[in-house]
Order: sequence, then structure tokens, then C-alpha cells
Amino acid sequence: MDHFIFSRTLTFVNPDKKLEIKDLNITEIAKIRSNSGTDVYLCGGGVFAGWFLEMN
Repeated sequence: MDHFIFSRTLTFVNPDKKLEIKDLNITEIAKIRSNSGTDVYLCGGGVFAGWFLEMN
């Protein structure tokens, strides 16, 4: 399963091949959704949830 972390500050020294760190951007989420071929599970805190609701 691919994992995407949306962060502007988080880094990993040796990230797993299935892990990508991306900027919080609605276009990136739309790309993930359109390329997934299945449901997408989003998990995050209040800031992420509030931002996502604002983006419709």
C-alpha cells in the first residue's frame, strides 16, 4: 500500500519506497484519488480535516 504524508517540514533519512512526502495541495490529493483505482483513506488532525473541508 502506498503512503502519502502531507507536510512542509517532515523529512525521513531513509524513507520506504512506498512512502512519499508531499506539500498539502488539493491537486496532489486529486491525483492520488484519480490514480488509486480504489478507495483512499485520509487520516489527520484537526488542521488537516479543517483544510480538507474548506477545499470541498
